[in-house]
Amino acid sequence: MRRTESMSGITRARTPAPTHRIAACLGRGLAAGTMLIVASAAGAADGLCHGDEHVVFSCRIGTTAKQVALCASQSFPAGDAALAYRFGRPDHLELAFPSEPRGSLQRFRHAHYFRYQVDRSEASFDNDGVTYTVFDYYDGDEKPAHRRGVRVSAADGREAEFVCRGPVVSELQRLEGLVPCDADNALSDCRAPVPVP
Repeated sequence: MRRTESMSGITRARTPAPTHRIAACLGRGLAAGTMLIVASAAGAADGLCHGDEHVVFSCRIGTTAKQVALCASQSFPAGDAALAYRFGRPDHLELAFPSEPRGSLQRFRHAHYFRYQVDRSEASFDNDGVTYTVFDYYDGDEKPAHRRGVRVSAADGREAEFVCRGPVVSELQRLEGLVPCDADNALSDCRAPVPVP
């Protein structure tokens, strides 16, 4: 599921007669849908994913111009798709992983946990002894309910977390079944499917 947030500033026209309330509601729905499409397209245009790529995850980090993104090839979600992690600004990438698109799905791991009021997804990879985890957490009992971003963990236990601000595009759950399940992650349920007799 693709999610985009921050829909402030929508101006709605007043409906002159009560008989047009249904049409007005439909019009607002279409306007909001158009705003989502425009916001999503604009985010992709000035983001880290290229125009011919599918945005799996994308956001700005804090109040900086830096962004984090997971970008997939056009064939996503097919098994032959390529997946890339990018961090930095559109004019200056600080990290792009992996360097070669071939076999890139196997370089990532996915974890997902769901229960009532809680939905957590992660996509992780290792690069030069450092683990990078793109995360999308929802907890209905927390304020704010959503927390998204990237966590960077070094082998010596040092860890840094960069949290998203503003609009977020997240489809991390669509990686399930495409990239290997992260068996070492407490969020994962990597049991093999039970054969049907």
